Amino acid sequence: MRLTDLIGREVVTRDGRSLGNVHEALLVQDGPILSEVGAAFRVHAIAVGNRKFGTQLGYFQGTVTRPALLRRIFLPHPPTTIPWGAIVSLDDYRVVVDEDKVGAEVP
Repeated sequence: MRLTDLIGREVVTRDGRSLGNVHEALLVQDGPILSEVGAAFRVHAIAVGNRKFGTQLGYFQGTVTRPALLRRIFLPHPPTTIPWGAIVSLDDYRVVVDEDKVGAEVP
């Protein structure tokens, strides 16, 4: 699976409650060693929410903080970060997560 295939998919709990769409992925570089490039990347967590435009502008990462009014308009509620271990299944259109693990901290 490519990362571009994951972005935009709907995220639902096991009982079908929608949590929003995947906007971003948090990657860590601790996979197998790839020749001279170094370690491979793997998905550590996904950012899920309903406000895609504010996330794309950089308000979620904290790199963009001003103007504050736009931050409140585009990102009134920050996306939920879901650890990769909370994902139960992936299909062509959605990601199913274990609701009990959604609130878990992402180290």
